[in-house]
Amino acid sequence: MSQGTSPSLADRPDGKIAAGIIAVCAIVAILSIAQHPVVEKHAPALAIPELVRLAPMNQAVHGILIAVMALLLFGFSIFSARRGFDRQTSVGGLIAYALGVGAVIGAALIDGFFVPGIALRYLRVSPDDVKAAVPLLLFCAVAIQNLTKLGFIALSAAIALWSIGLVRAPGALRATAILGFAAALVPLGILALVRYLNPHTVGAVVIVQAVWYLAIAGLLWTRRV
Repeated sequence: MSQGTSPSLADRPDGKIAAGIIAVCAIVAILSIAQHPVVEKHAPALAIPELVRLAPMNQAVHGILIAVMALLLFGFSIFSARRGFDRQTSVGGLIAYALGVGAVIGAALIDGFFVPGIALRYLRVSPDDVKAAVPLLLFCAVAIQNLTKLGFIALSAAIALWSIGLVRAPGALRATAILGFAAALVPLGILALVRYLNPHTVGAVVIVQAVWYLAIAGLLWTRRV
Protein backbone atom coordinates (compact mmCIF):
# COMPACT_ATOMS: atom_id res chain seq x y z
CA MET A 1 0.00 0.00 0.00
CA SER A 2 2.01 3.00 -1.27
CA GLN A 3 1.58 6.77 -0.94
CA GLY A 4 -0.86 6.32 1.97
CA THR A 5 -3.65 4.96 -0.22
CA SER A 6 -6.51 2.91 1.19
CA PRO A 7 -7.25 -0.65 0.05
CA SER A 8 -10.88 0.38 -0.45
CA LEU A 9 -9.99 3.37 -2.65
CA ALA A 10 -11.27 1.62 -5.78
CA ASP A 11 -14.73 1.44 -4.22
CA ARG A 12 -14.91 5.20 -3.78
CA PRO A 13 -15.96 7.80 -6.42
CA ASP A 14 -13.52 8.02 -9.32
CA GLY A 15 -11.25 11.02 -8.98
CA LYS A 16 -10.35 11.74 -12.59
CA ILE A 17 -13.40 13.87 -13.37
CA ALA A 18 -12.91 15.77 -10.11
CA ALA A 19 -9.23 16.23 -10.99
CA GLY A 20 -10.11 17.77 -14.34
CA ILE A 21 -12.73 20.03 -12.79
CA ILE A 22 -10.38 21.26 -10.05
CA ALA A 23 -7.53 21.90 -12.49
CA VAL A 24 -9.70 23.80 -14.99
CA CYS A 25 -11.38 25.81 -12.23
CA ALA A 26 -8.02 26.78 -10.75
CA ILE A 27 -6.90 28.25 -14.08
CA VAL A 28 -10.26 29.87 -14.86
CA ALA A 29 -10.33 31.50 -11.41
CA ILE A 30 -6.97 33.16 -12.02
CA LEU A 31 -8.01 34.38 -15.48
CA SER A 32 -11.35 35.68 -14.20
CA ILE A 33 -9.85 37.66 -11.32
CA ALA A 34 -7.35 39.19 -13.77
CA GLN A 35 -10.34 40.60 -15.69
CA HIS A 36 -12.06 42.02 -12.60
CA PRO A 37 -13.18 45.59 -13.48
CA VAL A 38 -12.20 48.45 -11.18
CA VAL A 39 -14.23 51.64 -10.72
CA GLU A 40 -11.84 54.60 -10.62
CA LYS A 41 -14.43 57.26 -9.75
CA HIS A 42 -15.40 57.83 -6.12
CA ALA A 43 -18.01 60.59 -6.26
CA PRO A 44 -21.48 58.95 -6.47
CA ALA A 45 -22.58 61.02 -9.47
CA LEU A 46 -19.53 59.77 -11.42
CA ALA A 47 -19.24 56.27 -9.94
CA ILE A 48 -22.80 55.21 -10.77
CA PRO A 49 -22.50 55.68 -14.56
CA GLU A 50 -19.14 53.89 -14.38
CA LEU A 51 -20.71 50.98 -12.50
CA VAL A 52 -23.44 50.71 -15.12
CA ARG A 53 -20.89 50.83 -17.96
CA LEU A 54 -18.84 48.06 -16.35
CA ALA A 55 -21.88 45.97 -15.41
CA PRO A 56 -21.64 43.39 -18.27
CA MET A 57 -17.99 42.60 -17.50
CA ASN A 58 -18.69 42.65 -13.76
CA GLN A 59 -21.55 40.20 -14.14
CA ALA A 60 -19.53 37.92 -16.41
CA VAL A 61 -16.53 37.80 -14.05
CA HIS A 62 -18.63 37.15 -10.96
CA GLY A 63 -20.97 34.74 -12.73
CA ILE A 64 -17.96 32.67 -13.77
CA LEU A 65 -16.59 32.88 -10.22
CA ILE A 66 -19.87 31.58 -8.78
CA ALA A 67 -19.82 28.64 -11.18
CA VAL A 68 -16.14 27.96 -10.42
CA MET A 69 -16.78 27.87 -6.67
CA ALA A 70 -19.71 25.49 -7.08
CA LEU A 71 -17.62 23.18 -9.28
CA LEU A 72 -14.70 23.32 -6.85
CA LEU A 73 -17.04 22.26 -4.05
CA PHE A 74 -18.02 19.26 -6.15
CA GLY A 75 -14.38 18.43 -6.87
CA PHE A 76 -13.31 18.66 -3.24
CA SER A 77 -16.34 16.68 -2.12
CA ILE A 78 -15.00 13.85 -4.28
CA PHE A 79 -11.52 14.43 -2.84
CA SER A 80 -12.90 14.17 0.71
CA ALA A 81 -14.88 11.06 -0.20
CA ARG A 82 -11.76 9.40 -1.60
CA ARG A 83 -9.77 10.33 1.49
CA GLY A 84 -12.56 8.76 3.56
CA PHE A 85 -15.24 10.32 5.72
CA ASP A 86 -13.95 8.20 8.58
CA ARG A 87 -11.17 10.81 8.80
CA GLN A 88 -12.08 13.87 10.86
CA THR A 89 -9.83 16.01 8.68
CA SER A 90 -11.90 15.03 5.62
CA VAL A 91 -15.20 15.92 7.28
CA GLY A 92 -13.89 19.13 8.86
CA GLY A 93 -12.19 20.21 5.66
CA LEU A 94 -15.32 19.71 3.60
CA ILE A 95 -17.48 21.64 6.08
CA ALA A 96 -15.01 24.52 6.17
CA TYR A 97 -14.72 24.53 2.38
CA ALA A 98 -18.51 24.61 1.96
CA LEU A 99 -18.67 27.58 4.35
CA GLY A 100 -15.96 29.34 2.35
CA VAL A 101 -17.72 28.65 -0.94
CA GLY A 102 -20.98 30.04 0.44
CA ALA A 103 -19.28 33.22 1.65
CA VAL A 104 -17.40 33.79 -1.62
CA ILE A 105 -20.57 33.21 -3.65
CA GLY A 106 -22.39 35.71 -1.43
CA ALA A 107 -19.69 38.33 -2.03
CA ALA A 108 -19.73 37.61 -5.78
CA LEU A 109 -23.51 37.99 -5.96
CA ILE A 110 -23.39 41.36 -4.22
CA ASP A 111 -20.39 42.67 -6.16
CA GLY A 112 -21.42 41.34 -9.55
CA PHE A 113 -25.19 41.72 -9.50
CA PHE A 114 -26.55 43.74 -6.54
CA VAL A 115 -24.17 46.70 -6.94
CA PRO A 116 -24.75 47.08 -10.73
CA GLY A 117 -28.49 46.71 -10.12
CA ILE A 118 -28.46 49.51 -7.57
CA ALA A 119 -26.37 51.68 -9.90
CA LEU A 120 -28.80 51.11 -12.77
CA ARG A 121 -31.71 52.08 -10.51
CA TYR A 122 -30.06 55.43 -9.71
CA LEU A 123 -28.55 56.14 -13.14
CA ARG A 124 -31.05 58.74 -14.31
CA VAL A 125 -32.16 60.49 -11.16
CA SER A 126 -31.50 63.96 -9.78
CA PRO A 127 -28.26 64.70 -7.89
CA ASP A 128 -30.21 64.84 -4.65
CA ASP A 129 -31.75 61.42 -5.28
CA VAL A 130 -28.32 59.97 -6.11
CA LYS A 131 -27.35 60.55 -2.47
CA ALA A 132 -29.88 57.88 -1.48
CA ALA A 133 -27.75 55.29 -3.25
CA VAL A 134 -24.69 56.00 -1.11
CA PRO A 135 -25.81 54.09 2.04
CA LEU A 136 -26.86 51.11 -0.12
CA LEU A 137 -23.52 51.01 -1.93
CA LEU A 138 -21.60 51.42 1.33
CA PHE A 139 -23.56 48.54 2.83
CA CYS A 140 -22.71 46.42 -0.21
CA ALA A 141 -19.03 47.36 0.07
CA VAL A 142 -18.90 46.34 3.74
CA ALA A 143 -20.75 43.09 3.01
CA ILE A 144 -18.39 42.24 0.13
CA GLN A 145 -15.31 42.83 2.29
CA ASN A 146 -16.58 40.77 5.22
CA LEU A 147 -17.93 37.90 3.14
CA THR A 148 -14.71 37.70 1.12
CA LYS A 149 -12.59 37.68 4.28
CA LEU A 150 -14.79 35.00 5.83
CA GLY A 151 -14.52 33.01 2.63
CA PHE A 152 -10.73 33.17 2.55
CA ILE A 153 -10.46 32.23 6.25
CA ALA A 154 -12.79 29.25 5.80
CA LEU A 155 -11.04 28.10 2.60
CA SER A 156 -7.68 28.37 4.36
CA ALA A 157 -9.01 26.32 7.27
CA ALA A 158 -10.21 23.66 4.83
CA ILE A 159 -6.85 23.50 3.05
CA ALA A 160 -5.05 23.25 6.41
CA LEU A 161 -7.32 20.44 7.64
CA TRP A 162 -6.94 18.44 4.43
CA SER A 163 -3.17 19.00 4.57
CA ILE A 164 -3.04 17.68 8.14
CA GLY A 165 -4.69 14.54 6.81
CA LEU A 166 -2.05 14.22 4.07
CA VAL A 167 1.14 15.15 5.91
CA ARG A 168 1.76 11.75 7.51
CA ALA A 169 1.76 10.00 4.14
CA PRO A 170 5.05 9.73 2.24
CA GLY A 171 6.10 11.16 -1.11
CA ALA A 172 3.78 13.32 -3.18
CA LEU A 173 1.07 13.42 -0.51
CA ARG A 174 3.42 14.90 2.08
CA ALA A 175 4.80 17.41 -0.43
CA THR A 176 1.24 18.47 -1.28
CA ALA A 177 0.47 18.82 2.43
CA ILE A 178 3.45 21.14 2.94
CA LEU A 179 2.34 23.18 -0.05
CA GLY A 180 -1.14 23.22 1.48
CA PHE A 181 0.08 24.69 4.75
CA ALA A 182 1.68 27.52 2.77
CA ALA A 183 -1.52 27.99 0.73
CA ALA A 184 -3.47 28.23 4.00
CA LEU A 185 -1.10 30.65 5.75
CA VAL A 186 -0.44 33.11 2.92
CA PRO A 187 -4.10 34.28 2.63
CA LEU A 188 -4.25 34.72 6.41
CA GLY A 189 -1.07 36.78 6.26
CA ILE A 190 -2.55 38.96 3.52
CA LEU A 191 -5.72 39.49 5.55
CA ALA A 192 -3.63 40.49 8.56
CA LEU A 193 -1.60 43.02 6.56
CA VAL A 194 -4.26 44.74 4.44
CA ARG A 195 -7.30 46.59 5.73
CA TYR A 196 -9.32 46.46 2.53
CA LEU A 197 -9.20 43.73 -0.07
CA ASN A 198 -8.95 44.78 -3.71
CA PRO A 199 -8.68 42.81 -6.96
CA HIS A 200 -4.89 42.66 -6.59
CA THR A 201 -4.89 41.18 -3.09
CA VAL A 202 -7.75 38.86 -3.99
CA GLY A 203 -5.81 37.79 -7.07
CA ALA A 204 -2.76 36.96 -4.92
CA VAL A 205 -4.88 34.71 -2.69
CA VAL A 206 -6.49 33.03 -5.69
CA ILE A 207 -3.11 32.29 -7.28
CA VAL A 208 -1.68 30.78 -4.08
CA GLN A 209 -4.73 28.57 -3.57
CA ALA A 210 -4.84 27.63 -7.27
CA VAL A 211 -1.31 26.20 -7.08
CA TRP A 212 -2.45 23.87 -4.32
CA TYR A 213 -5.61 23.00 -6.26
CA LEU A 214 -3.46 21.91 -9.18
CA ALA A 215 -1.39 19.72 -6.87
CA ILE A 216 -4.56 18.07 -5.53
CA ALA A 217 -5.79 17.59 -9.11
CA GLY A 218 -2.52 15.79 -9.84
CA LEU A 219 -3.01 13.46 -6.87
CA LEU A 220 -6.57 12.67 -7.93
CA TRP A 221 -5.61 12.14 -11.58
CA THR A 222 -2.84 9.70 -10.70
CA ARG A 223 -5.07 8.03 -8.07
CA ARG A 224 -2.61 8.71 -5.25
CA VAL A 225 -5.69 9.71 -3.26
